Amino acid sequence: MADNPYASPSSNVTGEDSYGSGSNVATSTVNILRMTKGWARFLSVLAYLGGALLIIVAVFNLANLDKFAEQFGGSGFGPGAAEAARIAHQIAMVVLVLYIVMAVIVYIIPAVILGAYASRIGGLIANPSAITLDMALDQQRRFFKYFGILAIVFITLIVLVLVWALSRTPGI
Repeated sequence: MADNPYASPSSNVTGEDSYGSGSNVATSTVNILRMTKGWARFLSVLAYLGGALLIIVAVFNLANLDKFAEQFGGSGFGPGAAEAARIAHQIAMVVLVLYIVMAVIVYIIPAVILGAYASRIGGLIANPSAITLDMALDQQRRFFKYFGILAIVFITLIVLVLVWALSRTPGI
């Protein structure tokens, strides 16, 4: 406006600095999300590493499951030892597959959502607009919605297991 003395006057109605060229996103909003981006990326990487570690441990244990069953079955526990080893093998297989499923549900999916959130913040920093802000906040909403649903599922499972355990306890 200083270049054109005949331009109409303008004012900052919100009282906050904002990016130019039609952007209605406050500079302070972008700066706050800029500080959040690094933490979101860090937690995303940690979640990927935690999920990968859990999957590697599960796959390693799956690969060595036959050695465990062989030791258990061949240690002379009597005529039912082979059957017991087979059952132990099946139970261990189910538990290890559950470990992999839990790694995906608890670690990998949140890591993907957090990574997308950090990327959307990067898009907001590069192009501060209401649309890119909405996209970043939508990823944040997805993250909290996912963990909210996960918390409801876990609480429900805990209550069901407690009810089942109490129903099988004699004298209660």
